[in-house]
Amino acid sequence: MLHTGDATRGVIKEVNVAEDFEGDGVGRATEATGLTPNTRYYYGVRVGNGKVRSEGQFVTFPPAGEVASFSFAFASCSATGSTANVYNGIRDREPLFYIQMGDMHYKDIEENNMLKYRTAFDQVWASDKQRKLFQSVPTAYVWDDHDFGPNDSNFYSKGREAAQTAYRKYFPHYALPAGDTTAAPIYQAFTVGRVRFLLTDLRSATVPSTEDDSLVGMLGKEQKVWLLQELSLSHLYSLVVWVSSKPWIGEAGPPTDSIDTWWSYSKGRAELADHIAARVSGRNLVVVSGDAHMVALDDGSNTDYSTHGGAGFVLMQAAPLHVSGNPKGGPFSHGCHCKVYETNHQYGLMEVEDGLPGGGVCLTLKGFRNRDSKPFLEQKFCSPLMKNATCVGACEGSKGSCSVANFGTFSEVLIGLGITAVTLVLVDALFVSRHWWTVILLLLVVGLVMGLLVYSFLNKKLFFDITAAAVFVYAQCLVYGLFSMGMFFWKRGRPDHCPHQPEEDPKADVNHMDHVSLPLDALDRLKTKHTASASNSSQASETDNALQAFNTGFADGSPSHTAGAPV
Repeated sequence: MLHTGDATRGVIKEVNVAEDFEGDGVGRATEATGLTPNTRYYYGVRVGNGKVRSEGQFVTFPPAGEVASFSFAFASCSATGSTANVYNGIRDREPLFYIQMGDMHYKDIEENNMLKYRTAFDQVWASDKQRKLFQSVPTAYVWDDHDFGPNDSNFYSKGREAAQTAYRKYFPHYALPAGDTTAAPIYQAFTVGRVRFLLTDLRSATVPSTEDDSLVGMLGKEQKVWLLQELSLSHLYSLVVWVSSKPWIGEAGPPTDSIDTWWSYSKGRAELADHIAARVSGRNLVVVSGDAHMVALDDGSNTDYSTHGGAGFVLMQAAPLHVSGNPKGGPFSHGCHCKVYETNHQYGLMEVEDGLPGGGVCLTLKGFRNRDSKPFLEQKFCSPLMKNATCVGACEGSKGSCSVANFGTFSEVLIGLGITAVTLVLVDALFVSRHWWTVILLLLVVGLVMGLLVYSFLNKKLFFDITAAAVFVYAQCLVYGLFSMGMFFWKRGRPDHCPHQPEEDPKADVNHMDHVSLPLDALDRLKTKHTASASNSSQASETDNALQAFNTGFADGSPSHTAGAPV
């Protein structure tokens, strides 16, 4: 059921669902025709006379051939069934549509079993955040290796036919030039206003470059003819966006069994670049790409692999949605962005501004993380878009190789605090126990810290982000200061250590005075006692004996005397 305006409006159109579920419980809707362009529609699914379920919305495209400005999101590489906030972030941008450039899941299916592919799609749609994105933003999708087959999968993947059939059966798509009823590659195209979108299948028709590193080896014969024809018609559009699920920029090498990049097919890449230089007369090509777990941007300085030049185009990599960082290729004029040892949540957004004087177009390319409202990367380009595009505003980036941080700032600070804590424990152990092993461990920790910092500064953020390194040093000093103050006050409040005194035996006879230690003032007391009892001769004699014994003991300067007889 469809209706326009707010969700309280009445139904204006019903689309029947196919009655033949082919025993798999999946209904297929016929195409909804006669809708008004540039209009928001609300929809719901109702089974029989039951309640409406699976409510959603979408905005119809502007008519093909008419001037229109819009935005679209693009990304790739997501953990199966991810519930990350990055999907809400894409919805927050309110793009006209979203392009999923591959690795929608990581099931790595290696069987010719269509049910396994359907189950993988079910796991993706079971994610509340992903389902809401698909329900509210139209989605175009082409696969990469992990959602087509296993890692590095290609034409020889065991599940190739099942994957091709499941895609046609379970995922909405545009008309497939290779046929919509047979097992064949899934390349396709569609038009929004005056912008043409080309989605290539770089897996199911690809053979290893060791077998064929030409353009046919990458695309297959039919897809090669289709792509070259589409590019030759670029003059009919203000902009052509080619969606490549594989990275383009990288140093060419000898053919290998890996099919993950265009530089593994150096002959085929050069062939395609020569065609772009010769036939894309509108100088209006831009490429968006996935697979590499990073966001990267190039203004055309490094994308030209043609024989005689003239094929440089703007390119943006956008990934990953929910996996760890993994940069590939380069260099990129505006650098690349990811964290290698952390889960990244990144996507790209392209804002198209059409209808400029002279028929030109401007693009604003942005990179976002999670649900952040502000992009971490943003650059605007205007026609002509090829052979080093014209930047609008500051056009700065890290020229040269792709260099990324291994950790995010927060993780680096935690690592720094952990190293600091270990250092302090070793310092305290060194001054208290003075064991040789504490010296060795302390030197190792200090050496590690200094090595990481030096490595960080010399290699431009290859290990530690410079800002995080500064925070790390500051945190180390702060924690060390607090630790030192704490130790000072703790030791100050402790009582002085006294020589060990033997404990008294509670069973001892308190009246038995053998071996008694007497204080120094005992002499005065005994003298007083002697004077008071002088009349008693027996007592005087006993006292004189005791005084003589004490005087004998004190003669050597000792503080006490142990009497050998009762006092």
